[in-house]
Amino acid sequence: ENFAENYLPEAWDKWSCNFFLLDSYYYNASRYYVRGNISYESPMLPLAYIPYLGYYIEKERIYLSAVQLHKTRPYFELGYAFTTRYATLGVFAGTFGNNFHEFGAKITFELFHRY
Repeated sequence: ENFAENYLPEAWDKWSCNFFLLDSYYYNASRYYVRGNISYESPMLPLAYIPYLGYYIEKERIYLSAVQLHKTRPYFELGYAFTTRYATLGVFAGTFGNNFHEFGAKITFELFHRY
């Protein structure tokens, strides 16, 4: 039930306000939590300037999510994603305080996205 509220429309960005690397064990073991999420989306971030690759990139996003759980250090997750006409690829890194926790990637295919 934790993190069930969705304050952003699904069509805006399906990956916003999510933690991809943090295990649900931490949520269930906590009596309370405070979280914050921010995303920045632009068609002109670093990959757009690479000559061949920039032709296929439609938009790029940067994610920063943070949560303070009961009896743990703050958890931060930083992500970067780009969207082409056919797929979205994102990479994420998570840390507990200053200690690296985990690295991961996610890919979704944009089938029938324009129909």
